[in-house]
Amino acid sequence: MSYDQKGPYELGHTIFRIKEGMVHVWFPKNHSAKSCVCFLNGTFAPSFYYRGLLPILATWGVNVICPENSFTGNGIFGSNAMRSYFEKYPDTKIGFSGHSQGGSGAVVAANLFGVDKVSSVFCIEPAWGMGRWRIKDDIENITSDVFVVQGGEDNNVYPWWLAIGLRYFKAKVYHGLAHKADHIYKWQPIVKPVFIAWHLWKLKGDEKAGEFIKALGKSDAWDLNIINDDFDFQNGTDTSKIDMFRSVEIDWAKINYGNDVDFS
Repeated sequence: MSYDQKGPYELGHTIFRIKEGMVHVWFPKNHSAKSCVCFLNGTFAPSFYYRGLLPILATWGVNVICPENSFTGNGIFGSNAMRSYFEKYPDTKIGFSGHSQGGSGAVVAANLFGVDKVSSVFCIEPAWGMGRWRIKDDIENITSDVFVVQGGEDNNVYPWWLAIGLRYFKAKVYHGLAHKADHIYKWQPIVKPVFIAWHLWKLKGDEKAGEFIKALGKSDAWDLNIINDDFDFQNGTDTSKIDMFRSVEIDWAKINYGNDVDFS
């Protein structure tokens, strides 16, 4: 079966509520899933926007929860939703994911939930810092493997913005450049098989899915690199130029948060 198609399980859907609001749950019917991904939406994006992504993962045997909220960068709703789920199903392997502001929020939510209980993080075109300016510590604290998607045609999260967050990771990071992925309209079909295979590999131990991920670098649609100190960032942005990134980071923060931001 191809990872861009539905999996072998029939799809179910329900909702539950916590104090922050409503949480969608997509699940495989007639299958006791032992893994769960919490997905955080991008700015102004409802859960329905991700209908080509989240329900499909559930048909592969992974429960998916998604808070109905599009201001997700502070990670609070996501971490509390997963905490509520985990209290009922404590034997679950946990993953966090999200898109844009939610891609950044997934890292924050993983920290708030407890990185020692998180086995997978998948950030799609993460807009680092939206909703939580000082995200450096959150990124450094992540211990699970991480996949970060960069859209080659993304005109919202630019390479320098992506690089700001990437330089802080201490965990193993798979950086995938999807050449034809934009930020809003056409990225989902491109990212979907990678999103599914990553979680099957990291949450269910599916080595075939792992081989699919490792082979991405040989495809025409993707470039795949493991982030390390010698990595030269895609699209001409060199992660060794920390001073340049820091200058851009500070300017961006002042525009959005004023001159009183603490840059220490």
